Parts: sequence; structure tokens; C-alpha cells
Amino acid sequence: MKKVPIRQRAVKDAFGENFYPGANQNLSRLDAFMMMFPREKFTAMVGMANSNLDRNGLARTTLGELVKFLGITIMMTRVKMRGIRDIWTTSARSKYLPAYNFGVMGMSRHRWDQLWKHIRWSKQPHTRPEGMTHERWKWKLISDFVDRFNEHQATRFMPSDIVCIDESMSKWYGLGGGWINIGLHMYIAIDRNPVNGCEIQNVCCARSRIMMQIKIVETAEEEDEHTREDQAGMLHGTCIMLNLLVPWHDDGERVVCGDSYFASVSAVIEMKKVGLRFISDIKTATKQFPMAYLSSREVIERGNSNALYTKDEDGEVALLAGMWVDRDRRYFVSNTETMEGVEPIFRIRWRQADSTLNAEPERQELTLDQPSLVKCYYDVCSSIDRHNKQRQDDLELKRTVNTKDLWKRVCLSIFGMILVDTCNFHQACVHPSDIDSDPDTFWTGLAEEMVDNHLDGRSLRTRRSDVAASDSSCTNNIATHLTPTTEK
Repeated sequence: MKKVPIRQRAVKDAFGENFYPGANQNLSRLDAFMMMFPREKFTAMVGMANSNLDRNGLARTTLGELVKFLGITIMMTRVKMRGIRDIWTTSARSKYLPAYNFGVMGMSRHRWDQLWKHIRWSKQPHTRPEGMTHERWKWKLISDFVDRFNEHQATRFMPSDIVCIDESMSKWYGLGGGWINIGLHMYIAIDRNPVNGCEIQNVCCARSRIMMQIKIVETAEEEDEHTREDQAGMLHGTCIMLNLLVPWHDDGERVVCGDSYFASVSAVIEMKKVGLRFISDIKTATKQFPMAYLSSREVIERGNSNALYTKDEDGEVALLAGMWVDRDRRYFVSNTETMEGVEPIFRIRWRQADSTLNAEPERQELTLDQPSLVKCYYDVCSSIDRHNKQRQDDLELKRTVNTKDLWKRVCLSIFGMILVDTCNFHQACVHPSDIDSDPDTFWTGLAEEMVDNHLDGRSLRTRRSDVAASDSSCTNNIATHLTPTTEK
């Protein structure tokens, strides 16, 4: 079976220049953030915030102040506090613990509260239009942000040859959910997932761990509206996968790895029609899959495997159904990779080798043979889980910034995804000497650059002499940003 060649991933800036991993480029953290955040969304956010501020008789905001506000919000995640007011106080908590005194950043707590209350991430009509359901009107607080993010990634990001599809959760610990609805858009509780809240289905480049597309899980009625006519009869997971990968249909072969939610023989066939390869583990969607045959094959030890395949009219392997034994039997369906052996898996485990009374256990090295298909799947399938861990455990926006509005929590989760993308992109592109030693150093450095930004009232240089000076400016002081450097 033919393997998919390796493809370079890259991010395109506003000038059309591609930034590749390992290029050792001179790129500040703020530049990386401005490249990963949709530029049109900045314009919209400033406009919506000013409309709300004008309506309440408050001072208008600018792009620079908006970025400063976001930088201060990130800086909040780097400190331990009992409440927002603690980080603006000038009084020390102890003679050995200095005050945080966030006021030195140039924004008062009162102003931060004003912006937190009036900033909107997505455009929602002030009053619900006639004929629009209340649920659809509530989703408007989120849906535009999702659409702009997806458009930006489809045009600015070129993913590698391996892609992971999975789900993320935006945690919700407030009112609503299983006991009371209280107007929540949609509340998801998954038994196998310890986190409840809003489910976000997404695809991610496995080599760079940068999100490619995201989709908010809505109610069954809303989900039906997203199904295209040519997808009638397909499993729901297959429809979601095809819709998320639309920008990369027939854009060269890529390998997509997904869990059992997306797995089926029909999914492999449909993905092949749009020029994509697919690997997944089969659990419940066993139609057309030789589960009875593979489950009856005799195995001797862990690492054993067995497979069946079908060939097309040209004699090429079209579908492969495989079984591999770890602690239990694992079943896979694929139209790429093979069952040829690759480097084995090594595990260190405690074993009671000596059966005498009170004998000490020993640490032994276990060796498991694995096929290339199994290695490819398990190397890729954890990419989104690792992305989620960076957002939830390293960045910790959910812990620091509390809110009683589900739409704010979901938008902050998407913003957190953009920040994780920024971190992964920046650390891969800069010179090795500029790579931050740990995530905390990167988030702190990014927050400092965002707080100290000079995006307002500064002429911005262009890279092409034929671009008129008037073209580099637009409404609300939004323009392409380049951080000045002292290097010659």
C-alpha cells in the first residue's frame, strides 16, 4: 500500500511570506500572535466594543487597548490570586510577598472591568430578528468567531501530511447542565470524559499541533442543517469529518487519524473520494468490517497481529482491516500504511518474578512488536489531547478568568486554542537559542509584548515599495503589525 509523502507545514503572513518550522526566523511572540489571530476579527471586536461602550456613555477603545486587555488577561493566568481586585492592589499580602500591582501596565481595574463587560467576540443582533429562533440567536454570540477562525486557518495555514481529528471540551462549572437548563446553548456530558460543558469538534495538524478547523456541537435540529444533500445516509461522524476537512479536499494526499467516533469502512471509502487517507480504530461501527473473523484468530502473546485486505481493479490495496493485540485486541481500518513491523514498543513494568513470601518486585522491560499502521495511528491520535492539555493545564484561562456566561467561556476556550497555536508556531520557527525553556516563560513573554504594544498611532512599514501608504491603514487603527527590532 502506497505511503503518503511527508509535507512541510507553514503559516502565511499578510504579505504572503511563508514561515516554516526550523527556518530560524526573527519572529517576536506578538508577531506570531498577530499572524494566528484572524485580522478581520480584531476589526469587528473593536467596532462591537465601541458600540456597546457608546451605548453606555463610556470611553471608546482601540486596537492597541484591546491587545493590552488581552495581554493583561493572559498575565492573570501567571499569578495566584483570590480575586481580580487582588492583582491591582498596591498593598503587599505579606512582608515577604510583594503586591502584584497590575496598574503599572497602564490599565486600571475599572477599565479592565468595562472592557470585560462590553467586548464581544461574535456579532449578535441587539434584538432577536423576527423568524430567528431564540437558540440560533444565542449561538450568534459564538458562531461568527468560529467562522472567522476557520476562514483564517483555511487561507493562512498549510498543514502537514498527517492530521488528527478529535474533540475538545470547554469546561462549564456554572449553573445549568444536568439539573437546570437556565438558557444554556448546549451542555454535553460524556461518560468517558471527566469534563462537561460545550463540545468542540476539531482537526489539528499532528506535526505542528496547530488547529486547522473547529466546530461547535449544537442540538440535533441545528446539526441536521449542516448536513449536505450528498451526505444522505452517511454516519454522523463521517459527515462531520468531511465537513471539517473541506478546505483540503483534493489538495494532495494527507493521512487523517481519528478515534472510533469517526471510524467505519464507509468513512475510509468517502475520504478516499476527496483525496484523503484515513486510519481509525473500530469499536461499534462494524458494518462491512470482518470483526467475526479477526476476533476469532488465535494469538499467542502481546504484539501479535493479523489483517485482511481488498484490492482495486489495478491490483493496489484499497482497504485494510487489521487486528493487533496489546492488553486487549485492537481493530483498525485503513487505506494507508501496512502491517509490516517497525521498531517495537518498550515499556518498564513492575513484575513479581520471585514468588517467595515478601519478595521484592522487579522492574522489567517489556517488548511489544507493532505494525507501521499501529505506530502511525498512536503517534497521531493524541495530538489534540496534547493541545487540550497545553490549553487547560499550562495556560489555565478557565481557572483564572471566571464568568457566569457560557458564551464567554466558549469564546475564551477558542481564544486559548489560538494562544496554544501561537506558542507551537513561534517555538518551531525561531532560532533554537530563542526557544523558551518552559510554557510559563512563553506566556509571560507574550503577555508583556501585548501589554507594551505600539499598535495605536504608529506608522506601519510595508515590504513592497509599490504598495501605497494609504493602503496600510484601515478603520479602527487596524493594520499589519511588525515589531521593531534592534538587529542590523
